This record gives sequence, C-alpha cells and structure tokens, in this order.
Amino acid sequence: MTDEPNQPGTAQVRQQSPAPTNKAVAATGGTAVGGAIATIVIHILNAIPGVAVSADLASAITTLVGVIVAGGAAYYTPPGARDGVIIVSGKQ
Repeated sequence: MTDEPNQPGTAQVRQQSPAPTNKAVAATGGTAVGGAIATIVIHILNAIPGVAVSADLASAITTLVGVIVAGGAAYYTPPGARDGVIIVSGKQ
C-alpha cells in the first residue's frame, strides 16, 4: 500500500474520523502530567541540602519524565471504536 492517491493498483489508508485518536489525546495529557511531575521532582531535589539542580539538568529531567509519562499514557490507552482505518482503493 502507498499513500499516493489515484495511482493504478494503489490504496490509501485513512482514519474513520478526522478527530485525534485516543492514543494521541492520552499522549498530550501525559506530556502535561509529566511536566508537573518533573517540576515536583526538581523542587524536591533542590530542597535537599547540598544539592543544586542546574537549569540544564532540570531541562533534561523534564524531558525524560515527560517522554516516559506520555509514552506510557499512549501505550496503555486502548484504541477507540472510531480509531479504525479505512482502505480506499485508488483508480484502476
């Protein structure tokens, strides 16, 4: 299959709905939650005497936690009924 429309012997794969999939919505929410968790972790680390988290390290922690939480949210969210695909035949 290819994504090029109107080519002989080809087909397109499309979502049934133009709305974002459940997994995409979960990943977006997971990113927000991951950022909040990272902020709390960085605050706790900065509260420990003798530990100072630099801006670069704080950025790295935020990125890693955000990716882990967003990926986990998308992975564990089941696809919705409207998340199926439709195969559209090209012109023959």
